[in-house]
Amino acid sequence: MNLFYAIFLGIFLSSLFPLEAQQQDKRKALILVISSDNEKVYRSHKTSWRRYMHAFSEDFESYFIEFDPQLTTSYKVEGDVLKIQGEESYIPGIFDKTLLALKYFEDRFDAFDFVIRPNLSSFLVLSRLKNYLSKQKKENFYAGHPLFYQDYEAIRGNHLLYASGACPIFSIDMAKHLIKTGENLMGKPYGVYYADDLLLGKVCKEKGVGLTPFYSFYFERFVSPYKVLGSISQETFHFRIKLNQETRHIFERTIHRELYEIFYYQS
Repeated sequence: MNLFYAIFLGIFLSSLFPLEAQQQDKRKALILVISSDNEKVYRSHKTSWRRYMHAFSEDFESYFIEFDPQLTTSYKVEGDVLKIQGEESYIPGIFDKTLLALKYFEDRFDAFDFVIRPNLSSFLVLSRLKNYLSKQKKENFYAGHPLFYQDYEAIRGNHLLYASGACPIFSIDMAKHLIKTGENLMGKPYGVYYADDLLLGKVCKEKGVGLTPFYSFYFERFVSPYKVLGSISQETFHFRIKLNQETRHIFERTIHRELYEIFYYQS
Protein backbone atom coordinates (compact mmCIF):
# COMPACT_ATOMS: atom_id res chain seq x y z
CA MET A 1 0.00 0.00 0.00
CA ASN A 2 2.82 2.38 0.89
CA LEU A 3 4.44 1.70 -2.49
CA PHE A 4 1.30 2.66 -4.40
CA TYR A 5 0.95 5.77 -2.27
CA ALA A 6 4.56 6.79 -2.98
CA ILE A 7 4.10 6.32 -6.73
CA PHE A 8 0.85 8.30 -6.69
CA LEU A 9 2.47 11.09 -4.65
CA GLY A 10 5.42 11.28 -7.04
CA ILE A 11 3.18 11.57 -10.10
CA PHE A 12 1.00 14.16 -8.33
CA LEU A 13 3.98 16.32 -7.31
CA SER A 14 5.59 16.17 -10.76
CA SER A 15 2.32 17.40 -12.26
CA LEU A 16 2.30 20.31 -9.80
CA PHE A 17 5.94 21.28 -10.37
CA PRO A 18 6.83 20.43 -14.00
CA LEU A 19 9.07 23.47 -14.42
CA GLU A 20 11.22 22.53 -11.44
CA ALA A 21 11.75 19.06 -12.89
CA GLN A 22 12.74 20.55 -16.24
CA GLN A 23 15.16 22.98 -14.63
CA GLN A 24 16.98 20.17 -12.82
CA ASP A 25 17.62 18.45 -16.17
CA LYS A 26 18.56 21.66 -17.99
CA ARG A 27 22.14 21.97 -19.13
CA LYS A 28 24.03 24.84 -20.69
CA ALA A 29 26.24 25.31 -23.71
CA LEU A 30 29.87 26.27 -23.08
CA ILE A 31 31.21 29.12 -25.23
CA LEU A 32 35.00 29.31 -25.53
CA VAL A 33 36.08 32.38 -27.48
CA ILE A 34 39.51 32.26 -29.12
CA SER A 35 41.06 35.45 -27.81
CA SER A 36 44.21 37.52 -27.54
CA ASP A 37 45.25 41.02 -26.52
CA ASN A 38 48.04 41.14 -29.08
CA GLU A 39 46.34 43.55 -31.49
CA LYS A 40 44.15 46.62 -31.11
CA VAL A 41 41.34 45.03 -33.12
CA TYR A 42 41.26 42.06 -30.74
CA ARG A 43 41.02 44.28 -27.68
CA SER A 44 38.18 46.17 -29.35
CA HIS A 45 36.30 42.94 -30.08
CA LYS A 46 36.61 41.79 -26.47
CA THR A 47 34.82 44.96 -25.41
CA SER A 48 32.11 44.24 -27.97
CA TRP A 49 31.70 40.65 -26.79
CA ARG A 50 31.32 41.68 -23.17
CA ARG A 51 28.22 43.70 -24.01
CA TYR A 52 26.21 40.51 -24.45
CA MET A 53 28.18 37.30 -23.84
CA HIS A 54 26.79 36.85 -20.31
CA ALA A 55 23.24 37.99 -21.13
CA PHE A 56 21.79 34.45 -21.31
CA SER A 57 23.56 33.01 -18.29
CA GLU A 58 20.94 30.28 -17.77
CA ASP A 59 21.67 28.88 -21.22
CA PHE A 60 25.32 29.76 -21.92
CA GLU A 61 28.54 29.99 -19.94
CA SER A 62 31.15 32.05 -21.78
CA TYR A 63 34.90 32.56 -21.49
CA PHE A 64 37.70 34.08 -23.52
CA ILE A 65 40.59 31.63 -23.82
CA GLU A 66 44.10 33.08 -24.09
CA PHE A 67 47.69 31.97 -23.85
CA ASP A 68 49.87 33.73 -21.28
CA PRO A 69 53.64 33.05 -21.44
CA GLN A 70 54.13 34.64 -18.00
CA LEU A 71 51.76 32.25 -16.25
CA THR A 72 53.49 30.11 -13.59
CA THR A 73 50.64 27.57 -13.45
CA SER A 74 48.95 25.63 -16.23
CA TYR A 75 45.72 27.62 -15.95
CA LYS A 76 44.32 30.69 -14.28
CA VAL A 77 40.78 32.09 -14.46
CA GLU A 78 40.45 35.86 -14.20
CA GLY A 79 36.76 36.76 -14.39
CA ASP A 80 35.59 35.64 -17.83
CA VAL A 81 39.11 34.92 -19.13
CA LEU A 82 40.71 31.48 -19.00
CA LYS A 83 44.47 32.01 -19.20
CA ILE A 84 46.57 29.06 -20.33
CA GLN A 85 50.33 28.78 -20.03
CA GLY A 86 51.83 29.13 -23.51
CA GLU A 87 52.63 31.37 -26.47
CA GLU A 88 50.03 32.78 -28.87
CA SER A 89 50.24 31.70 -32.51
CA TYR A 90 47.96 30.81 -35.39
CA ILE A 91 49.45 27.36 -35.98
CA PRO A 92 49.65 25.42 -33.74
CA GLY A 93 48.41 27.92 -31.15
CA ILE A 94 44.66 28.02 -31.83
CA PHE A 95 44.25 24.23 -31.99
CA ASP A 96 46.44 23.69 -28.93
CA LYS A 97 44.60 26.38 -26.99
CA THR A 98 41.26 24.80 -27.88
CA LEU A 99 42.34 21.35 -26.67
CA LEU A 100 43.83 22.70 -23.44
CA ALA A 101 40.70 24.72 -22.70
CA LEU A 102 38.54 21.63 -23.22
CA LYS A 103 40.76 19.71 -20.83
CA TYR A 104 40.35 22.43 -18.21
CA PHE A 105 36.55 22.16 -18.34
CA GLU A 106 36.43 18.38 -18.73
CA ASP A 107 35.53 17.78 -15.08
CA ARG A 108 32.44 19.95 -15.57
CA PHE A 109 31.25 18.49 -18.88
CA ASP A 110 28.17 17.00 -17.20
CA ALA A 111 26.83 20.56 -16.89
CA PHE A 112 26.89 21.11 -20.66
CA ASP A 113 25.33 19.72 -23.83
CA PHE A 114 27.45 21.57 -26.39
CA VAL A 115 30.74 23.41 -26.79
CA ILE A 116 30.77 26.46 -29.08
CA ARG A 117 34.16 27.80 -30.10
CA PRO A 118 33.91 31.15 -31.89
CA ASN A 119 36.69 33.65 -32.43
CA LEU A 120 36.82 37.31 -31.46
CA SER A 121 35.71 38.51 -34.90
CA SER A 122 32.46 36.58 -34.51
CA PHE A 123 29.15 37.96 -33.30
CA LEU A 124 26.52 35.61 -31.86
CA VAL A 125 22.79 36.16 -31.55
CA LEU A 126 22.32 34.05 -28.44
CA SER A 127 18.53 33.83 -28.59
CA ARG A 128 18.73 32.38 -32.10
CA LEU A 129 21.62 30.11 -31.14
CA LYS A 130 19.59 28.79 -28.22
CA ASN A 131 16.71 27.98 -30.56
CA TYR A 132 19.06 26.29 -33.04
CA LEU A 133 20.67 24.08 -30.40
CA SER A 134 17.28 23.04 -29.01
CA LYS A 135 16.59 21.28 -32.33
CA GLN A 136 19.91 19.43 -32.61
CA LYS A 137 20.94 16.00 -31.42
CA LYS A 138 23.19 15.91 -28.37
CA GLU A 139 25.55 13.15 -29.47
CA ASN A 140 27.90 12.80 -32.44
CA PHE A 141 27.20 16.40 -33.38
CA TYR A 142 29.64 18.62 -35.27
CA ALA A 143 28.38 21.80 -36.92
CA GLY A 144 29.57 25.00 -38.53
CA HIS A 145 29.70 27.15 -41.62
CA PRO A 146 30.81 24.66 -44.32
CA LEU A 147 34.17 24.91 -46.07
CA PHE A 148 35.87 22.39 -48.34
CA TYR A 149 39.54 21.48 -48.36
CA GLN A 150 40.69 20.21 -51.73
CA ASP A 151 43.81 18.08 -51.48
CA TYR A 152 45.30 18.75 -54.92
CA GLU A 153 48.10 16.27 -54.30
CA ALA A 154 45.46 13.64 -53.48
CA ILE A 155 47.56 12.33 -50.62
CA ARG A 156 45.50 9.60 -48.93
CA GLY A 157 42.29 11.21 -50.17
CA ASN A 158 42.45 14.09 -47.72
CA HIS A 159 39.54 16.02 -49.21
CA LEU A 160 37.55 17.36 -46.30
CA LEU A 161 34.22 19.09 -45.69
CA TYR A 162 34.74 20.93 -42.42
CA ALA A 163 33.43 23.75 -40.23
CA SER A 164 34.96 27.20 -40.50
CA GLY A 165 37.12 27.98 -37.49
CA ALA A 166 35.04 31.10 -36.92
CA CYS A 167 32.44 29.13 -34.95
CA PRO A 168 32.48 25.30 -34.86
CA ILE A 169 30.03 23.59 -32.49
CA PHE A 170 30.44 20.17 -30.87
CA SER A 171 28.30 17.97 -28.68
CA ILE A 172 29.95 17.10 -25.37
CA ASP A 173 30.76 13.53 -26.42
CA MET A 174 32.66 14.96 -29.40
CA ALA A 175 34.51 17.35 -27.08
CA LYS A 176 35.56 14.34 -25.02
CA HIS A 177 36.70 12.59 -28.19
CA LEU A 178 38.72 15.65 -29.22
CA ILE A 179 40.52 15.58 -25.89
CA LYS A 180 41.21 11.87 -26.20
CA THR A 181 42.53 11.91 -29.76
CA GLY A 182 43.68 15.50 -30.20
CA GLU A 183 46.81 15.37 -28.07
CA ASN A 184 48.67 13.64 -30.88
CA LEU A 185 47.87 16.61 -33.13
CA MET A 186 49.14 19.33 -30.80
CA GLY A 187 52.33 21.24 -31.55
CA LYS A 188 52.18 20.69 -35.30
CA PRO A 189 54.49 22.82 -37.48
CA TYR A 190 53.08 25.58 -39.64
CA GLY A 191 51.25 24.14 -42.63
CA VAL A 192 47.92 24.62 -44.38
CA TYR A 193 46.57 21.24 -43.31
CA TYR A 194 47.39 21.95 -39.66
CA ALA A 195 45.03 24.91 -39.27
CA ASP A 196 42.78 24.40 -36.25
CA ASP A 197 39.52 24.08 -38.17
CA LEU A 198 40.97 21.49 -40.53
CA LEU A 199 42.39 19.44 -37.66
CA LEU A 200 39.08 19.56 -35.80
CA GLY A 201 37.26 18.47 -38.95
CA LYS A 202 39.76 15.68 -39.53
CA VAL A 203 39.23 14.28 -36.01
CA CYS A 204 35.46 14.29 -36.51
CA LYS A 205 35.72 12.68 -39.94
CA GLU A 206 37.92 9.88 -38.60
CA LYS A 207 35.29 9.17 -35.96
CA GLY A 208 32.66 8.93 -38.69
CA VAL A 209 30.86 12.14 -37.69
CA GLY A 210 29.99 14.34 -40.64
CA LEU A 211 29.42 18.06 -40.66
CA THR A 212 25.98 19.51 -39.92
CA PRO A 213 26.14 22.79 -41.86
CA PHE A 214 24.69 26.11 -40.81
CA TYR A 215 25.27 29.29 -42.73
CA SER A 216 26.96 32.35 -41.28
CA PHE A 217 26.84 35.89 -42.61
CA TYR A 218 30.27 37.29 -43.41
CA PHE A 219 31.18 40.98 -43.32
CA GLU A 220 34.34 41.21 -45.47
CA ARG A 221 33.96 44.88 -46.38
CA PHE A 222 32.35 47.70 -44.50
CA VAL A 223 28.59 47.86 -44.82
CA SER A 224 26.08 48.84 -42.18
CA PRO A 225 24.17 45.83 -40.80
CA TYR A 226 21.04 47.99 -40.97
CA LYS A 227 21.37 48.11 -44.77
CA VAL A 228 21.68 44.34 -45.26
CA LEU A 229 19.40 43.15 -42.46
CA GLY A 230 16.54 42.42 -44.85
CA SER A 231 18.69 40.01 -46.86
CA ILE A 232 19.83 37.98 -43.84
CA SER A 233 17.89 34.89 -42.80
CA GLN A 234 16.02 35.27 -39.52
CA GLU A 235 17.61 32.01 -38.41
CA THR A 236 21.18 33.29 -38.81
CA PHE A 237 22.87 33.35 -35.41
CA HIS A 238 26.53 33.72 -36.37
CA PHE A 239 28.17 36.69 -38.05
CA ARG A 240 31.84 36.97 -38.97
CA ILE A 241 33.33 40.47 -39.13
CA LYS A 242 36.81 40.54 -40.64
CA LEU A 243 37.74 43.34 -43.02
CA ASN A 244 40.92 43.45 -45.06
CA GLN A 245 42.10 46.99 -44.39
CA GLU A 246 44.54 48.74 -42.09
CA THR A 247 41.92 50.58 -40.06
CA ARG A 248 39.77 47.48 -39.68
CA HIS A 249 39.33 47.91 -35.92
CA ILE A 250 37.36 51.15 -36.44
CA PHE A 251 34.95 49.74 -39.02
CA GLU A 252 34.64 46.33 -37.37
CA ARG A 253 33.83 48.00 -34.07
CA THR A 254 31.03 49.88 -35.82
CA ILE A 255 29.59 46.69 -37.30
CA HIS A 256 29.74 44.96 -33.90
CA ARG A 257 27.99 47.91 -32.28
CA GLU A 258 25.20 48.01 -34.86
CA LEU A 259 24.64 44.26 -34.60
CA TYR A 260 24.36 44.67 -30.85
CA GLU A 261 21.83 47.47 -31.29
CA ILE A 262 19.75 45.32 -33.65
CA PHE A 263 19.75 42.08 -31.68
CA TYR A 264 20.22 43.06 -28.03
CA TYR A 265 19.70 46.73 -27.28
CA GLN A 266 15.98 46.74 -28.06
CA SER A 267 15.28 43.33 -26.48
